[in-house]
Amino acid sequence: MVSLLRAELRRGHRSKTPLHLVVRKVGERGLGAAEPMLLELLTAAKPARGIEARVWQHHLLAALARCGSAASIATLEPIAAGTTMAAPHVRALAQLA
Repeated sequence: MVSLLRAELRRGHRSKTPLHLVVRKVGERGLGAAEPMLLELLTAAKPARGIEARVWQHHLLAALARCGSAASIATLEPIAAGTTMAAPHVRALAQLA
């Protein structure tokens, strides 16, 4: 199951499985190896098909809160500081992560 999730996450927006579900499952399992892919999806700023941008950010940041390491800090700091157009709950998640 873990290798399947990583494969789907690597496919990114080309994944056959809805990407927001893959991100949520990766976060639930705390897969640290997924951190670079999660960061790439976050910096791409393109929401998954059929999902609002703020909900997409929520899924990514919740997964990073469980999977991320110090490598995520530089990407998350502007969101946590409120210097981006993120919703308040997304900023709170960035602070948590």
